[in-house]
Amino acid sequence: MKLSIVMTTYNGMKHIKEQLDSIFSQKRKADEVLIYDDGSNDGTIEFIGKYINNNELNDTWKLIVNKENKGWRRNFVEGIWSSTGDLIFPCDQDDIWHEDKLEVIEKVMTNNPQIQVLTTNVTNLYGNGDKEQSTNQNEKLKKISWKKHIFKVDAPGCVFCIRKEIVEKSKNYYNLEYAHDDYFWKLGLFADGLYNYNRDTIDYRRHDDSTFSVEVRKNRNSEARIKWINMALDYCDDLTNYISDDNTIVEKDKKLSVIKRNKKYLNLRKRFYETGNPLLIFQMSRYKDCYLQSRQLLGDIYIKYISR
Repeated sequence: MKLSIVMTTYNGMKHIKEQLDSIFSQKRKADEVLIYDDGSNDGTIEFIGKYINNNELNDTWKLIVNKENKGWRRNFVEGIWSSTGDLIFPCDQDDIWHEDKLEVIEKVMTNNPQIQVLTTNVTNLYGNGDKEQSTNQNEKLKKISWKKHIFKVDAPGCVFCIRKEIVEKSKNYYNLEYAHDDYFWKLGLFADGLYNYNRDTIDYRRHDDSTFSVEVRKNRNSEARIKWINMALDYCDDLTNYISDDNTIVEKDKKLSVIKRNKKYLNLRKRFYETGNPLLIFQMSRYKDCYLQSRQLLGDIYIKYISR
């Protein structure tokens, strides 16, 4: 199979060398490495260009500098769409891949053609250099059920492996607000093709100043919550179309019913944030199965009435 890596970068000089080295040192070499830079001004572009030239990688590694700043969401998804591999591996700019990652995942995907999207575990890498392995290293596959919470994503995008077939389907339902990991997780979930492989395949750098972490902290207000709810409602519509259109998807009625219930819950939350009507709290409490966490309803009440 042809293996493609899609990396996005933006002002990543601090850790970029370690990430590039870990890709270059893979036991099973990638057939295509696409690096999409979003307008770095800290030397990242120049460093990557020299790295490719110095290691004579021009045949398989390509650096593409965006003419405009696309933002990390669009940059990743459009990069994935432009890849030509049978298996596509999204890649951050600051992690360290274990040297057998591609070798191991290719074998898993070859032996299990039912898998559309595969994730793995990670070794957490902290700012002081300490590492913490995940607790489960039994190297077994676990299928993720669509009956679990549809908005809960249990793995970062940098440990995804995405089969080309589902990448092609994704072009029909994408919204610019969707993050690549969130999006492909859901597509794999409802195709009954989402699995996790219980083994760490990267050292995953944990830090509080990542773009995503900053966004999460900014979302703790009513306006931001309404924006997220609107995006989630868009997901419901796009997933409904995806399930309805795809003849390979089974149990359509049950899956559409789950999405319909989540849509009702989301509309209730939106009305609560817009109006502050306390009578809606009781109705919202009937949808505890739709909340990401049991205490999230209390969080809604706190943000609306206290935090503002």
